[in-house]
Amino acid sequence: MKGLHGTAVAAIIDIRTGDVTFLPHLLTPRIYHGLIRFGESVYVFGGCQTGNYVDRQEEDLKSAETFDFELNQVWAELPNMCEARRPLTACIWRGLIYLSGSLNPSLEAFHPVSKTYTLLPLSLPSDSNTVVFPSFGNLVALSTSYISTIALTAAGDYKLTSKRHEKVTCGSRCPAVVWGGRVYLIQGDRTVVLDAEKGVRPPVAAKEWK
Repeated sequence: MKGLHGTAVAAIIDIRTGDVTFLPHLLTPRIYHGLIRFGESVYVFGGCQTGNYVDRQEEDLKSAETFDFELNQVWAELPNMCEARRPLTACIWRGLIYLSGSLNPSLEAFHPVSKTYTLLPLSLPSDSNTVVFPSFGNLVALSTSYISTIALTAAGDYKLTSKRHEKVTCGSRCPAVVWGGRVYLIQGDRTVVLDAEKGVRPPVAAKEWK
């Protein structure tokens, strides 16, 4: 079969020492999935079992699983997401895990305590193959053509504001780091900087980080 294939291998890397500790295998081999730590657990969402983007014969995954470092230390199956998603990004905002990705312009929130999902009542202006991250008190979804800001009102409603941009090419596999009041979107050997007041700044090479 053409393309990449998913893996069930999971490991922890100590960034201080470089030591690698292998965990039990995932329940479902996957690629282009989202992974995030919340509390003492690691959560894995979506992806697919092959990475063939040419004909997309493999359906995207709705499945999810979690590994608890304190309790049983085994992978446990979670309920399926509302939407199948790949590539997928996940972030923590206001105590929930927010998920983005797939050709459907949607976002959903995972509730770690109840293990349920909520599909947000809004639609992003482009496909949801986006990087999603918290920034300056809001949730930001950054796609190739748009920056969308999602705010939570006092009444508990989601308010979406979007604006078009032409300075950045991104996708769900571009990691985003929030630091020092700015968001750094890492794209190979260059970095795109988002500033709360100035918006998207021109890309800079990794060696020019300041």
